[in-house]
Amino acid sequence: MPKKSLYSKKSSLAEADVPELDKDWFAGASVYQNGVLVKRGRPPLKVTKQAVKLRLDRDVIAGFKLDGPGWQTRINQALREWLLAHPATSERAGQPSAEDSQ
Repeated sequence: MPKKSLYSKKSSLAEADVPELDKDWFAGASVYQNGVLVKRGRPPLKVTKQAVKLRLDRDVIAGFKLDGPGWQTRINQALREWLLAHPATSERAGQPSAEDSQ
């Protein structure tokens, strides 16, 4: 049995279906103001989050995922509420408070 190629020589698109990339298209591809490229996308946040690797019990993660998207945000909020309910001790002195990161 011959090996099946991952790439097909036949295209499902006709050449007439592919728009021509003319000067107008390229002119709109990048926006410049005063000779400086305007960056698109999400603006940088004043307060950024720190990526961490955290191992949690499967049932804890499953419980947060039950409510759908946003489960990591809900875990963050639960941890923040715990910090507010348990004021800083001398061991955590010098660390930013929960209010500082909001």
